[in-house]
Amino acid sequence: MIDSISIGGSKFTNKLCMVIPDSALDFGEVKIYGTIGWELIKHLKWAFDFTEGKVYVSSPKNENVFRNMAYDSYPLVRVSINGKQMNMGLDTGATATMFGKAMMNNFGEMARTTIKTGAAGGYRENDSFIIPELEINIGERSVNLINLNLLTENEHSKSGFFITPGVLGIDIARRNVLTVDYFNRHLSVR
Repeated sequence: MIDSISIGGSKFTNKLCMVIPDSALDFGEVKIYGTIGWELIKHLKWAFDFTEGKVYVSSPKNENVFRNMAYDSYPLVRVSINGKQMNMGLDTGATATMFGKAMMNNFGEMARTTIKTGAAGGYRENDSFIIPELEINIGERSVNLINLNLLTENEHSKSGFFITPGVLGIDIARRNVLTVDYFNRHLSVR
């Protein structure tokens, strides 16, 4: 239990935290000393400016915006791919957007490969197909991504109830600003 923690001018008291070995957050070239989970993220408005390399944190205010975000033990974002509406998971710690086997029939011919994926606790090898290029619509913004992985054995679910077709990573906002406003259930890329 953390007695108090301050983030972006907001103070939180008596928050549970998980303590894990340092090695679980060691990714070779990158060493992480901790993460902020959704139990805190959801109380703030976050703007990740990848052009400036800065993060802006503020207290959210009630706004009249399109609600394209939900939560089912995992943040979900409403997107459109090839004109089809779907809910994708959101992982702000993931460097790349990935799809699961539920999306196998949505793309043409794809090259097969093996990739190494990592998370807290280690790495594993996965059979994957490469989606050479894809446009994802998030709200009013179109995001073009290249060389996406479609994992043949992976389904993305945290609660076990709602399985998403994939997970959005921070690559959706390279050279842009990603705003996560959980209070207003709104995610935007600009």
